[in-house]
Amino acid sequence: GCSSSMHSRIDRIEAAPEVLRVQLLIVDLISQRKLSTYVELPKFMDLTPYQSNAQLPLKYRLQAVIAHEGETISYGHYISMVRGPQGVFKSNDNAVIKANEREMLTWPYRWPETDDDEERIFQPYLLTFVKV
Repeated sequence: GCSSSMHSRIDRIEAAPEVLRVQLLIVDLISQRKLSTYVELPKFMDLTPYQSNAQLPLKYRLQAVIAHEGETISYGHYISMVRGPQGVFKSNDNAVIKANEREMLTWPYRWPETDDDEERIFQPYLLTFVKV
């Protein structure tokens, strides 16, 4: 006969940080090539159901995104989008520009980066959430 077994593991959050950083996998681990996937980031993340004490709310707001442009992780360019008291701003090596909420949440992001308006395509890489 054939036997099968099911395994499950349930982990619970005992203590949560005020600032939560999440690194996204943006590279195929075998080919080392960048993945190009549409990503809709959450403005809020509710981790309450995953706590030991699910009676206490555990919610985070997306505060910042660091994104990468380039075919491999070995080279390329980074930009960031940060939420502040006056809204969302995007920045690169030489500019800080007002952005909107949608730009922060929807990826990949296209941004003319150079004087010749060469379009670069950025993928989110590192997310920073702040407890609310």
